[in-house]
Amino acid sequence: MFSSMDTVRYFHTIVGITLLSLLIGCASRPENIPATYVSPSLYKSLDCDQISAKMNPISERITRLYASLGHKAEVDRAQTVGGIFFIPIWLGLEGWDGPEAEELAHLKGQLNALNQVSNRKHCAAIPWPGV
Repeated sequence: MFSSMDTVRYFHTIVGITLLSLLIGCASRPENIPATYVSPSLYKSLDCDQISAKMNPISERITRLYASLGHKAEVDRAQTVGGIFFIPIWLGLEGWDGPEAEELAHLKGQLNALNQVSNRKHCAAIPWPGV
């Protein structure tokens, strides 16, 4: 039937395919997407109310992007695992984060900059999104 050499070769093939699937890439989890730098000087002329007004829609959009990107990452991971047993599944992997991830990184940067300006101006605590 199978020799021990065949078993070892099969095992190495499975390990190799698994590692390759991880290297191919999946969509990143939203919490792992770093903020891009946005200069706080863009917002230094704003008062506390204006800062808060700018932060609210950004926070709401970040929350929606977290949900969307989190779902994409889970689907990619499931496809990666499924691809170990059925390689054509990998054709459905996006393998990159896409424009939503770029938008999330930029919004995180904007929120960081607004938060820095808010702290410098000693504004009342502005709720940070639960993400």
